[in-house]
Amino acid sequence: MVSELDHAGINGQVDLTMMEAAWQRIRQHLEAEKLQIYQEIRQYPPPIPACDVQFNSLLTERVTILQELGQVEGILKQSLPASDPIRLLDEFVRASHYMTSELEESIRQLLTKSPDAAQIMIDRSS
Repeated sequence: MVSELDHAGINGQVDLTMMEAAWQRIRQHLEAEKLQIYQEIRQYPPPIPACDVQFNSLLTERVTILQELGQVEGILKQSLPASDPIRLLDEFVRASHYMTSELEESIRQLLTKSPDAAQIMIDRSS
């Protein structure tokens, strides 16, 4: 998924409260996805799940969602790094397996409400 945060009109110093709210929104979304994955695993029919590709895929998704949640938790525990928080958020959004365009748009709208918002310039060629 191509990130839209680079088109969000965001740059420079953004309100850290807004950044924290964006990360909290991502965490809530990932928690909901995790619950859905766990529910699918619990409801999976019993016949030989270790040999079932779909079941193994669910187990892989469980690991991936937990890794992404761990990243978000680590970022939130750091009290949001002061150096380039938009780039960090943008990189996470682009790398996430569970980001939806709706969530990305809501984050973009949240961050453009920041009084210091301008235009994010991320060098796509690197």
